[in-house]
Amino acid sequence: MLIWVKTAKLFKEQEAVLSNPNVTYDMLDITLATRLIIEKCRPQDASILKAVKDLRKSRNNIVHTTDAKIQGTAQFNEACNAIFTIAAVLSAKMKQTIKCKISAIQNKEIVKTCTNMEKIMLNGEYFMIKLVESSDVESESQDGRLTLMKFNMTKWIRQLSRMPNVNTFLKRLKDANVITEAHISDIEHEYSYGSQMEKLILIVQQSVESTTLYRFCKELRSMHAQLADLIENKNTDGKETDEYLRQVEQEFVLNFLRDKLIECPNCHISCEEIHIALEDELRGYLEFAVLKTHFLQIFSKSTFVEGDTSFRDVTWKSSPLSKQQSHKEGNETVNFVTMKLDEFASFVGNMMGAIKPELRDIFQTAICDEAITANTFEEMESSELKEVFTGYLGSIKYGKGIDHSLKKLQKDIKENKLRAGIKTNTRLQQLREFDRPSYTLVYSKGAIVKPQTGNLLVPVHEFRSLNVPSKHWIAKETLRFLAACMNARKNGTLHFGIRPGGDRCGTIVGIDIMNAKEVDEEISKCMKLCFYGEHLPFLMSCIRPIQVIAIEDSENVVYEIDVVPSSLYAFEEMIPLRYPPKGPQNEVTFVYDQNSLCEIVSIGRDTCMFTDVENVYKMRLQERIIIESKVNGFLIETSELRTTLMSNLTGKGSKYVTDEYIPIIVSGNMSDQVEIWNDISMASAFSSAKFVLDFDASPDLRKDVETDRSVFTVKTAENCLDKVQIENTSNPVWVYCNGNTEISQPRMKLKSWTKSRLAGVKSCLDTIRMFIPKGRARILFLLYGELTDQEPLFYIAREMLASTFQDECIILTQHADNCKELRNDVARQVGDNEIDRCILVGHDWKFLSDVVRSVFRPTSNVVCKLPSSSTAVVVEMTSKERTDLKLTDIDIVSGEECEIEAERMSDKELQENEQEHQKRFYKGSGTSWWNFYYNNQVGERNCYRRHLEDINKALRCNKGEQLLETHEIKHHPGAGGSTLGMHLIWHFSQFKRSPQKAFRCCVVKHISDKTIEQIERFRNFKDVEDAKPIILLVDNKSEDSVIFLKSKLHELAYKTGTPGKLFGLIILIGRCPISKGKSQLADDYILTHSLKGKEMLWFDKKYNELEDKSGIDVKTLIAFNVMRNSFDEKYIMELTANILKDVTDLEKEVLTTLALVSSYENDHPIPQSVFDNMMNEQQDIDNLIKLPFGIAHTRRELESLSLHITVWNMKVSPAMDLLITKRETDQNIGGISIISQPLARAIISSIMLQQNKPLEYIVNFVLDLVAQHAHEANPMSKLFVKIVCSLFKTRQVEEIDNRETRLKFSDLVLDLEKKETEHPRQTVLETMSRCFDITKDAMVGQQLARYNIFIKEFKEAENAIQRSLAIKPDNSYLLDTYGQIFKAHMENVLETREPIDNEKATHIIELAFSAIEKFKDGQKAAIKMEGDTNMSCFHMEVKTAITLLEQFHRFECCKERVQLCNYLQQKEDNINESPFFELLQMCQKLEHVRCGSAWQQHLEQSLRSLEEKNYQIKRFLYTVPHDDETLLLKLRERYERFYGGQVDKYQFTFGLGLKPLMNAMQAKEHKHREALEKRVNEAKHNLSGNVLKQTTDIRDLLVYVGHSIITLCNRSSKSKRSTCDTREYITLLNYSTKLLTLQREKQLPRKYLEAYLYFAMLHWPLLRRTQIDSECLVSGSVYEEVMKEWDTEYDKNHFIHTTEQSRLKKPKNYYALGKGPAGNDIVDLESIRKEWMDRKKTNGRTRPPVFKDYFWRESFVEDELQRLDGIVDGNGHLISHTADYSNNRQHTFKIKTYYPCDGLSNRPVTFVLGFTWKGPTAFDVRETESSPHIDNIPTSDSRSGVAEFDTAGKYSHDVCISASKKQERVAIQGSEVIHNRSQRSTNAIISHAELTASAAAPSAQELTISGRTETVSNSANEQNASGSVNRKKKKRKKNKK
Repeated sequence: MLIWVKTAKLFKEQEAVLSNPNVTYDMLDITLATRLIIEKCRPQDASILKAVKDLRKSRNNIVHTTDAKIQGTAQFNEACNAIFTIAAVLSAKMKQTIKCKISAIQNKEIVKTCTNMEKIMLNGEYFMIKLVESSDVESESQDGRLTLMKFNMTKWIRQLSRMPNVNTFLKRLKDANVITEAHISDIEHEYSYGSQMEKLILIVQQSVESTTLYRFCKELRSMHAQLADLIENKNTDGKETDEYLRQVEQEFVLNFLRDKLIECPNCHISCEEIHIALEDELRGYLEFAVLKTHFLQIFSKSTFVEGDTSFRDVTWKSSPLSKQQSHKEGNETVNFVTMKLDEFASFVGNMMGAIKPELRDIFQTAICDEAITANTFEEMESSELKEVFTGYLGSIKYGKGIDHSLKKLQKDIKENKLRAGIKTNTRLQQLREFDRPSYTLVYSKGAIVKPQTGNLLVPVHEFRSLNVPSKHWIAKETLRFLAACMNARKNGTLHFGIRPGGDRCGTIVGIDIMNAKEVDEEISKCMKLCFYGEHLPFLMSCIRPIQVIAIEDSENVVYEIDVVPSSLYAFEEMIPLRYPPKGPQNEVTFVYDQNSLCEIVSIGRDTCMFTDVENVYKMRLQERIIIESKVNGFLIETSELRTTLMSNLTGKGSKYVTDEYIPIIVSGNMSDQVEIWNDISMASAFSSAKFVLDFDASPDLRKDVETDRSVFTVKTAENCLDKVQIENTSNPVWVYCNGNTEISQPRMKLKSWTKSRLAGVKSCLDTIRMFIPKGRARILFLLYGELTDQEPLFYIAREMLASTFQDECIILTQHADNCKELRNDVARQVGDNEIDRCILVGHDWKFLSDVVRSVFRPTSNVVCKLPSSSTAVVVEMTSKERTDLKLTDIDIVSGEECEIEAERMSDKELQENEQEHQKRFYKGSGTSWWNFYYNNQVGERNCYRRHLEDINKALRCNKGEQLLETHEIKHHPGAGGSTLGMHLIWHFSQFKRSPQKAFRCCVVKHISDKTIEQIERFRNFKDVEDAKPIILLVDNKSEDSVIFLKSKLHELAYKTGTPGKLFGLIILIGRCPISKGKSQLADDYILTHSLKGKEMLWFDKKYNELEDKSGIDVKTLIAFNVMRNSFDEKYIMELTANILKDVTDLEKEVLTTLALVSSYENDHPIPQSVFDNMMNEQQDIDNLIKLPFGIAHTRRELESLSLHITVWNMKVSPAMDLLITKRETDQNIGGISIISQPLARAIISSIMLQQNKPLEYIVNFVLDLVAQHAHEANPMSKLFVKIVCSLFKTRQVEEIDNRETRLKFSDLVLDLEKKETEHPRQTVLETMSRCFDITKDAMVGQQLARYNIFIKEFKEAENAIQRSLAIKPDNSYLLDTYGQIFKAHMENVLETREPIDNEKATHIIELAFSAIEKFKDGQKAAIKMEGDTNMSCFHMEVKTAITLLEQFHRFECCKERVQLCNYLQQKEDNINESPFFELLQMCQKLEHVRCGSAWQQHLEQSLRSLEEKNYQIKRFLYTVPHDDETLLLKLRERYERFYGGQVDKYQFTFGLGLKPLMNAMQAKEHKHREALEKRVNEAKHNLSGNVLKQTTDIRDLLVYVGHSIITLCNRSSKSKRSTCDTREYITLLNYSTKLLTLQREKQLPRKYLEAYLYFAMLHWPLLRRTQIDSECLVSGSVYEEVMKEWDTEYDKNHFIHTTEQSRLKKPKNYYALGKGPAGNDIVDLESIRKEWMDRKKTNGRTRPPVFKDYFWRESFVEDELQRLDGIVDGNGHLISHTADYSNNRQHTFKIKTYYPCDGLSNRPVTFVLGFTWKGPTAFDVRETESSPHIDNIPTSDSRSGVAEFDTAGKYSHDVCISASKKQERVAIQGSEVIHNRSQRSTNAIISHAELTASAAAPSAQELTISGRTETVSNSANEQNASGSVNRKKKKRKKNKK
C-alpha cells in the first residue's frame, strides 16, 4: 500500500489519509475510494469494474456543477445503481444499510447544504486536478492559463473576501459587462462583503466566456493591483491581460465585420447601426474608433470622412434582426383600412373556418349580405355581433369560441387603424402625474393625451413611438431629452409608446415590453459615455427611474421618464455632451422647448451665438429660482421685479422702448379709479407712443400729458372708419375708443358700443397693423381696475392678445385679479405659458409708472437759444414754443447746442457721454452735435477753410445780387461730406461768446409742401424785421426735392426778403458716384476717398491719443481707421476679411443684403424688420443644416427664452456690430446699413471671393429675400422691395463737358455687364427678369425693355414692355418706352450705308409709324395724369417723324428735297408722275405724311404743345437752367424745312405764336430777323383788302397782329416806340376779331390762345378806346363769353382737369393795360422789368426784385401802367369792375385776382389789369385811398355812390356794398339794350351767335386758380403781384374830372 501511495500522484491530503494506520472506509472520499478499487484491488468482474467507473463519473458530474445543484433525478439514479452493484459483492447487510441511507437522502430531496466557500473549494479541487493532469504544453496554452487563474481565485479567496468597497467593484464589473444587474441583485442578497465576494467568484468561474475572467482581472487591477497579480500569477501590471483582451476584441470585430457585411457600391450603413449590432454581439463596450480602424482594414474601398455618419459602399449580408424584431403573428400584416367588402368577407370566412370548416361560408355570406365593412365591424357592440351572426348560424351555437374570435378581430382592426394613423372612437386620457409613481395607472389604447402648458415647473412632454423599439433607441432619445430639459431649466416627461400628433397632442399606441432594468442600465451606461464627469452626478440626481404603464387589453406598455432640473443641481453654463452614444460623436448642446415636435439644430461653443444663447439660459435659471421660491412661499424683491419689467418692455438690450419698437398704449377706464390718479405719471410714454387707444371718455388724461401744448391728433372711434385720416397724420394719434366728453360723446355700454364704435376701433387696429411690421410693435395695456367681459376693452384686448398683436403685448396692472377673466379667456386660445408672459403685476401704480417712465426717452423741456437781427439780443425758445412751431421737417440748431443738456449731467455722466458719442462717431454710426461740442473729436478737413471763406463771403456781401445763395459740397459716399457740412453749420450757429456773429441754422430732414412754411416760421421767430440770412443744411436729398426746395425758397425770399439783402444760404451736400476716381477729380471740387497733409497728421495724433486711453479698443473704430488709412482699398479689404471671420453664417446673409444695397444705394437704410423672419426667431436655428445635432427648440420657445420681446438686432455678434449702423427711414422706425460704401463694396468682394461666387449670385440671393416680402402689406417690406428695385432703376448723374447727364443704366446693371463672365449681357437680362417677375414692378420691366433696346433685342424689349403695361396699362412713361423700341429699331435699320430700296423704305416707314402710334397712346395716357403732364411722348412723336423725313434723301426714290417738299405740301399736279408713286403703292401710310392729313395735323399740334407749354405756363421748377427753348427752336426749324409754306422763297423757321415771334425779333442772326420782316410784309400784303374774305389765312393774321402788338408794347428806354394811329388801331381790332372768328370756323383741334389774347387786349373797353369807334368794340357780354371760352381752351390745350394741375400749370403774364392812346395802351411788362433792373444796378451789378421793392409803386412804372377801380368780393378772389361804353352803356366785369385778396374783401380797390394766357387778371390790388390815377372816373349818379367811400366806419361799408349792388343791377338791366344797340356793328365784324356758341362749353371756375403762392416767373408783374400791403389810412380827396 505504501509503495502504491508513493508511486501514485496524489494530493497531499489523500496521501495523509492513506498513511494513517487507522484508516477506515468512512475516511475515504469517492474519488480516492474508486481509485483504490480500480488500481489496487483490480476487480475481475467486468460489471463491478464498470460500476466503479460509473460511480466515479457520477461523482465528478455532481461535484463539478458550479451551482452545486443536481438537475433532475437521472444522475442520482445512476449513482445509486452503481453503488448497489458494488455493495452486492461485499455483503447483503452492507447492501441493505446503503439502501436505507440512500432512501433517507432521497426523501430529504437534497444531497447537502453547501456554503459558497465549500463550492469554491470543490471548484478548486477540480481545477487542481485539471492542472495536475495537464501536460507542459497544455499548461502554457490559453486554456491552461485560464484554469490557473480560476484555481488562483479559489486559492486566494480569503484575501479577495477581505477587499473593501465591494459595491463599487461590482458596479465597475457591471459596466465592464463581466456581470449583469441580475447577478448584482443575487450577490447583494449575501450579508457580508466576504460572502458577496465568494458569490462573485463562483459566477466568474462558471462563466463560459474566456474574456470574462480577463475583464475581471482588468477591473480588479484598477482597484487592487496586488490582488490582480495573485490571480494572474504574474507581476507584469496586467499588460498581458490587456494585450489578450485587445487581441480577442480585434479578432471578434474582424470576424463580425467579415461575417455580417459585404461590399456594395453606392450603398451605405449608418455607423450607429453597425456599432449597436457589434456591441450586442460582443455583449460589451467597444470604442467607435476601434470599429472604424478595423472596418477600414477589411473594406479598403469603402470611404468614411470625419463628420460622416455612415460607412459607404457596404451593406448587410442579411438584415440583422434585433431580439424585439421577431415575426409578428396575427393580423398585423393585414391592412384593414384599404380592404374592400368582399376581401373582408373572405378574410373573416377563412378565419372562422379555421375553427370549424362549416363556419367559413356562413360568415362570408353574412358579411356580404349585411354589407359589414371592417370599419363597421370594429364599431359593433357584442350584442350586435351576436344578433347579426346568430341568424346565419342556424343550428350551430353562437358559443364562447366564436364570440372570443370576433372580439379579437375587432381589437386587431382597431390596432391596425391606429398604426395607419386613423382616429377611432377615442377619448381623452389623463397622463400620469409628474414625478410620481405610476402605481395602478392603466392607459387605454388609442386614447388621446393633451398635456398642459405653463411656466418652467409645468412639465413639457415629448412623445416617441417606434414599431420595433430597442433599449439603444430609448437611451439615445433619453439623453437628448435630459440634456435639453437641464439646459432649458424646464421640467419634462419623455413618453415611449405615445405617437406624436398635431397641436401638441399624442395617441397612446404602446411599444413592446422590455426588461426595465436593462433599459435603465443602458441609459446609465450611455450617460457615463456621453456626459462629462463634472456634470454626471447632478444629472443622475435630476433623472428619475423609468416608469412602466400598462395598456388596457394590450400586451404593449408605455415607458415614461421624468426629468426634474432643480435649480439646486443646475449649472449656470449650458451642459454639453458627446452625442450620439453609438457611432461617431460630436460635442453638442441641447435645449428643449414646449413643442412636442422639436426641431434639431446645432450650435458650436466657439461661435458668438453660443454666448448669446447661454446668457439667455442664465436668465432662465434665475427665472426658475424665482418660480421655485414662489412655490416655496418666498416673495420677489422689488429690484428683481423692476429688472423683469424693464427687460420685458425694452427687449433686453436696448435702453428705451423706442430704440427698436413702435409703442402703442391702450389705456383702460380711469373714471372709477380716482385714488390712483396722482400715482400715474408717465407723460413721456404717452408722448412717445405712435397711437394711444383710450377707453375712457374723459379728456383729463390727455390734457395732463399735453400740459399746455398740443401733441396729439385727436380722433374718435367714428373718425377711424376713414383710414386716410389716420394714415395721413404725422403726429401721434390719440383715439377715444368709447366716447369723448369734451365733444359731448358719452361712454357706451357694450351692446351699443359694439353697434356704433366697434367697426371704427377695428379699422384703427387694421391701420396700425399695416403700418407696423409684425414683431416691431410694443402694445402696453394699462389696466387701472378690474376688467370684465362686459366692457368694450375686454374684446379689443382679447383680439390683440390672441391674434392681431400676439406676442407683442404687455399688460400692466396693480393686481393680478384685474385681468384674471381676460387672462383665462385668452389662455384657452394661446396657452397658459404665452399669456402669463404678457402680464406684469407691480406693487402699485406709482412703482409701475416709475418703471415705464424710465424706459421711454424723457420729453425735452430745454430751451433753444437763437441769434437775432438785433446783435445784442438772444432769442430763447421754450419747448412749448418749439412744439407749437411744428418743425417736423427741419432740425434747428441752438446757439448753445448741447450746453443745457451738459449742465444737467454729472462729471461722470458727461465723461461717459463723451466716450459713447466718440465711439459711435468713429465706428461710423453717424455724426451728432455732441461730436463738435467735445473738443477735437472732429478733425478739420483741408477744404474746410476754403468752404468757410466762400460761405462767409456770400453771407457778408451786401450787393444783393442773389436772394438765395447755394454753396455745394460734392463728396464720395463715406468721404465725410455730411460731417463737413455739419462742421460748417456748427461754426456759423454757435455763439462762442459772440451771438452777434452767429446765424440761425437748421438741418432739412425732409422736403415736403410744409417745409417752406416751417423755415419761414423758424426764420421769423421773434425776429420779424430785417432778419439775418438763414443757413440751411440739405444733405443728400433727391434732385427733384432740392429743385422744389430752391423754387419755394426763391418765392419765399421774394415775398419776405429785404431789398438788396441776402435772404438765405443753402449748404447743399451732394454725393457723386465712386466710379469717379480720385485721379479724375481734384479735391477743390469734390471730397474724395483720400486724405492729405494735415488730415493725416491729425488722424495719427488722434490714434495715439485713443490708444493711451483705457477702455477704448481702437481696432473696433472702423470708420476712424478707414479714414486714417486714407481709404486704402487694400487695407479696407484686409480689414473686412478679418471681421467677416467672426461673423456668423446667418449674419453674413444679412450683411450680403445690406452690402449690396449700400454699394449702390448708400442713402437707403433697410428696416431691421425685413430680416426678422430670417434672424429674430432663427438666429440659432439655421446653422443646424451643417451638423446633425445641436440645440433643439421651436420658434415659439426661442421667443419665450428671450421673454418673447427681443428682436434679432439687439444681439448681433461684435463683428457684425462693427460693420452696420442705424439710420433713420421715412417710417421713423429706423433702418440699418453698412457704415460706408467702400466697406460695403469690400464686403461684397470678400463674400464673392470666399464663396467663389459672381456678383449675380449675390443679387439673386437678395432677390430670394425680396420674394419673401413682395406680397407683404406692411410699409417696411414695401420699402425694402422698392429699394431693391431701385438698384435696377436708379441711373446716376455724371458730368460731361460741364453738363450733367444720366448714365444709360443703373450702376448695378453696368457692373453686372462688366463682369468677366461668358455671357455678361445674358446675366443682366436674367437678373433683371427675375427681379421683374418677383416684384411685378413695371418700372423694372421698363429698364429691362431699355436694356433689350440697347443690345438690339427688339422682340424681347417689346415683350418686356407689354408685361409692364399689363401691370400699369395707362402709364405714359411705359408707352413712351414702347414707342422708343420701334424708333430704335428704325434707327438700327437706317445704320446701313447702302442705298435704301422701296422694300426697305417701307419697313422703315412702318417702324416709324408704329413708334408714333405708341407715342400717341402715351400722350392719351399723359393727358389723363392728375399731376404734371409727361411731355416726353409729344417730343418723341415730333422727333421720330422729323427723323423719318430727314432720312428720305437716302431712299432710292427721292432724288431731291424739293420733290419731297412738293409731295408733302401737295404741290404736285399728278401723283402718278411723282417719284414716290411706286413707294406709295407699297406703303399706303406714306399718304399720311402729307399736309392736311390727320397724321400731319396731330404732328403740328404736338409740336405746338411743346412750344406753348414752354412760353405760356410758368416754369414750376424755374431755378433749373433750361435749354428747352433752344431745342424747340431747332425742332421747329427742322419741321418747317418740310412743312413750311414758303420753303421756296425764304426760310422762316419760327412758329406763329407770340413767343416764337418775339424770339425771331430778338434773334442774333440777321437772317432770322430778315426772314421775319419778309414774312410780316407778306402777311400784311395778303391781308390788305381781304379781311372779310374767306381766303384769309389764319397764319397771316397771327403773324401780323402778333408782330404789331410786340412792336407797339415795348416800353423800354432803349426801344424806338412805335405809335399807333386810330386807323391802325381799328385795323388791329378787326384783325383780332377776324382771327378769332376764322379759328372757330375751321374748328381747329388745338386753338391758338394768341387769338384770345390779342382779342382781349385790343377789345378791353378803356374810355379812350370807346371814344374812338365804339362800333368796332364788342359788347361787354360778348367779351365775357369770349373770356369764358378762352379759360376753357387754356385748360384744354394744357390738359388741365384738376385743381392740382391748375396750380402746377399757372399761366404766364406778358402784358398789362397801360397809359397812352388806343393801340399804344398795352404795355410789355418784360420791358418795364428790364428797365427797373437797369435802374437798380449797383456798380454794374443787377439784383433780383423782392416784394418789398414795391415794384408797382416805382414812379416810372406807375407812369406806364393804367389802374382800374373795382370792389373785391367777399372771398377775395374776384373784383367787380364797371366799364363805360359809348351812349352811356355800362358793363360790370368779374376779374380774377392773381393772388387772393381776402384782406380787402368788400372794399373799393384799384388794380393793374394784366393779361395772362388764361384771361384778364388783376395785379397790384390796392385800397382806393392809396391809389394813383384811375381810369373811368365816375361821373354818373351810380358812380357818385362810389365817391362816398371815403366816409369811415359802418356807413362807408354799407355804401360800398350798396354801390356795388347798384352797379351790378344797372349792368344786368342794360345788357339786353346794349346787345341790341351794338348788334349791327358787331355783326359787321364778328357774329355774336358764333361767339356765344363758343361759350357754350363749361365755364371756368369763378375763383382764383389757387389760393397758394406759386413759383416766381421772370415776368415782373408775376414777381410783384399781391394784395394790398402797408395800407395807409388817409383822408380821401374828391377828384373831379
